[in-house]
Amino acid sequence: MNDDNLIALPTCETTESSSDALSELIRRGARHIIAEAVDAELQV
Repeated sequence: MNDDNLIALPTCETTESSSDALSELIRRGARHIIAEAVDAELQV
């Protein structure tokens, strides 16, 4: 008998385009934060 309650999570291939837009927004924000950190280090 299988009593688990596991469900399959969607993978990158099965997610909708809104997830792609969210991923791109997160990437853009991360790039901005990294660029600011690099600039701050270079000014020290």
